[in-house]
Amino acid sequence: MVNIITYIEKKTIDSFFFTQTSSRDYFISLNNSLSVQVANKSLEKNKGHKLDGVVFIEISNHTITSFMDWDDIDFMWIGILEMILDYKKTGFGVRSMAMNSHEWSFKRILTKPENKIIIKVKRNPLLFEGTNLYETYKETKMVTVEKVFLTEIIKAAKDFISFREKLIKMDSLSRLKALIFEINAN
Repeated sequence: MVNIITYIEKKTIDSFFFTQTSSRDYFISLNNSLSVQVANKSLEKNKGHKLDGVVFIEISNHTITSFMDWDDIDFMWIGILEMILDYKKTGFGVRSMAMNSHEWSFKRILTKPENKIIIKVKRNPLLFEGTNLYETYKETKMVTVEKVFLTEIIKAAKDFISFREKLIKMDSLSRLKALIFEINAN
């Protein structure tokens, strides 16, 4: 089972107090009825230049990305869609996420009856230096059915685009829509 949910920042992340257990205090799901109001408030505060969030990915109850992977949500989705496009063309896609220097990659495994995909997130070790709690969290990866994962990630991307259309500042929309169009064409 693939579970992909986009969350946006509902209060400024205080890195001194932000932990995996407190993370739900900082984010709100796009499906929440207050999410548009919260996102517009954040965009106003940041003069329309930044909306932080996270793309939470869980496969078969194994967390691939979590709230610790937050970043500029527009850049995250653009990076994910660019990876998917590369993946569809070559069987491999990789991107460094903007602020936190994480490297995300998708790699095809040719198998029968269905191809598989390896999803890997390699985190910047400097972010976790000296913290035993996140020692095993430096890299996560999972193998799943390619078709199922791609269907779910495209669905989540389209949900994000629909959400983004409701917000006051929509600079990333044209790039996101162009990537979805190109992915569907390949």
